[in-house]
Amino acid sequence: MVLEIVRQAVEIKLKSRTESPLISEAEYCCACGIGLREAGADEALLEKAKTMETVEEAREAFQPVFQKAFEAQEENTRLYRLYHLLLHTRVKGKITDEIRVLFD
Repeated sequence: MVLEIVRQAVEIKLKSRTESPLISEAEYCCACGIGLREAGADEALLEKAKTMETVEEAREAFQPVFQKAFEAQEENTRLYRLYHLLLHTRVKGKITDEIRVLFD
């Protein structure tokens, strides 16, 4: 998997005027890392993210953080789209060692 392509895909989704959902575990990990950093998460929370085994586990753990950050955003901004994607994703699956680095 080319990790840089995943990062570019997420950035495109954040800039796009049309909604395009996260479609893979890798995209979720990348968006999650960006979302946690933008929400002001400390290093301990970012390290916790890297220990998650599944997207479902990460989604459950970070939902409150993303919901609070989402509510603080103005509509149709990059961060608004980011948190909307994270809160409404349907991605399921394992977080492998290969894609775990995308939390960074």
